[in-house]
Amino acid sequence: MTKSDFEQWVNSPITKEIMSQLKETRDAYRESLIGLAVSGDPLASAKVAGNIESFDYLLNIEFEGVE
Repeated sequence: MTKSDFEQWVNSPITKEIMSQLKETRDAYRESLIGLAVSGDPLASAKVAGNIESFDYLLNIEFEGVE
């Protein structure tokens, strides 16, 4: 994949819609993490935090190939 291919993919309407849905899901996990922190369930909190980290990775993906 070239940088141009990547930029075309990132800027496509389909990709933008998928990223929007991923952001909504990540934000929902963040809200649930707040509730879990109050309840004091460290295992559940760790799982949700891991999910958030995964979503952040996907949402912040950058081109890493050669140009």
